[in-house]
Amino acid sequence: MRIHSWTGLGLGLYVALLSITGSASVLRPQFHLWMVPRSVPMVGTRLKGDELTEVLRRNYQGYEVTSVFEGRRPDSPVRVTLERDGAKTERQFDPYSLRDIGLMYPRVLDGVEWVVDLHDNLLGGERGRAVNGVGATLFFLLALSGALLWWPGKSRWAENLITGWPEKTRRFIHRVHVAFGFWAFPMVFVWGLTAIYFAFPDPFIWLVDSFGGDASDPSRPADVALRTMVYWHFGRFGGLTGRLIWVLIGLIPAVLFVTGFIMWRMRSVRRQRAAALQARAGAKAPTFATVERKAEV
Repeated sequence: MRIHSWTGLGLGLYVALLSITGSASVLRPQFHLWMVPRSVPMVGTRLKGDELTEVLRRNYQGYEVTSVFEGRRPDSPVRVTLERDGAKTERQFDPYSLRDIGLMYPRVLDGVEWVVDLHDNLLGGERGRAVNGVGATLFFLLALSGALLWWPGKSRWAENLITGWPEKTRRFIHRVHVAFGFWAFPMVFVWGLTAIYFAFPDPFIWLVDSFGGDASDPSRPADVALRTMVYWHFGRFGGLTGRLIWVLIGLIPAVLFVTGFIMWRMRSVRRQRAAALQARAGAKAPTFATVERKAEV
């Protein structure tokens, strides 16, 4: 119990950070789709070739149009590379309405990639990913110890499956912690295991190869199992709805840290109050010397 508590407190902020950034990273593909248009309305005539280049030069006066990529699909926007004073910019252009539709890579995506790098590598490259691997190993062991502590006995196991009605008590916080921990354990197990794999892939590759089969065959059961866990890690299923659900589920480790911290804090406060009451009671109790002086009087 104490090992689980102290390990959870030690890893708490790290787990909360990875939980929040991981949930945000699930929507990474959607941010790219939302911020970078993949198609334009096909209304009117699409300009091509020299006519398009001439319009681009008039539209982007003050810039040198260094390249134009028109794309194969008739509804695809044109990618234009502009240069001025040695600085290059990539923008998208609608060849039907003849208007600029924004940067090819908006700045908000830099923020998205920063969050992803923070989640994957702690902004530290390969060294940061190795540190993440160590943290993931401790997180994985923390999840296993929590699973062992979850079992309350045959007569009470059903109580740990639900939180009950909300109330401002330590008991309710405890029930939230154990119930969320139980239902989220499969995902937490996969997140921890795959995070170790991302940092230290060689042992996993060796294990997969040890099951035999053609290494070039992607349908090997061990390869399929590992690939499925990776899909689970990133929430690559169910379209946007599945990803939004995964965003919420991804916040559960942060909830476990918060509830665990509240439980520890409430327990510490209770012990401090008990110690203070015991000290106060001890101070009021008459000592042997006090009794002797009263007897002499």
